[in-house]
Amino acid sequence: MSTYDDIQSLPPVLICSALGPPPPLCLSVRSNAFVSTAFYRSDEPEQRWQIDRIDGNGNIAIWMCGQRRVLTASQSDGSLGLRYKDDDGTLTYATDEIWNVVEPDFSAAAKEALKLGIIGALVPLIFATQSPGVQLQVPFAVRPNFDYNRNLNILGNGPYETGSAVAAWHGWGGGEPNEVWVFVTPDMLTG
Repeated sequence: MSTYDDIQSLPPVLICSALGPPPPLCLSVRSNAFVSTAFYRSDEPEQRWQIDRIDGNGNIAIWMCGQRRVLTASQSDGSLGLRYKDDDGTLTYATDEIWNVVEPDFSAAAKEALKLGIIGALVPLIFATQSPGVQLQVPFAVRPNFDYNRNLNILGNGPYETGSAVAAWHGWGGGEPNEVWVFVTPDMLTG
């Protein structure tokens, strides 16, 4: 298990949707702690996260970069929020603070849409690298640990814009671009 100081020493990552075209839509937080999407901006700290790898089974905690707030999913309706954590010493996580990251089984249509989305939105990402907690540039399903039938999902049927709501949606569309995410470092998008 990690400490808060361990979390703060981790590099920041962006959690981007596989939707295209550039710039990518990233998981973001508004000033009222509403979790939504925003088009990538290099100067936007609300798009930066730190990932605490809890175990070797894909379980992680997703922290706002530089803050004592961790991403949560409501067990009743899947809505997202941020919880302040005032833990000193070794961190512990509540069930709704733990996420599971898996390489999904994609439908044929989703594979084609995802390939086009990644090529269109993340052209600079031509290699995979490791970051503490996650592999970069690989599309993942991000699921709350309490219900693997839910997936981090940009809600609606598109088009998706800045401010589109994100929730732990119940159901799987076969790996559609609005339900898979790519973890990247900020320099991968600006370099």
